[in-house]
Amino acid sequence: MKWAEVRRQFPEQWVVLEALQAHTDDHVRQLDDLAVIDSFANGREAMKRQHEL
Repeated sequence: MKWAEVRRQFPEQWVVLEALQAHTDDHVRQLDDLAVIDSFANGREAMKRQHEL
């Protein structure tokens, strides 16, 4: 899933993601393919879930 798709499917939500495919371009990490692990309305809950993983 591309970042634009994540934003469309999860508007105004916090998401925990896994980068499935990425590359570095001029010292900047570019995420090519993402998987949404979970979504939350609350950033604190999203950070808690990310920490659990």
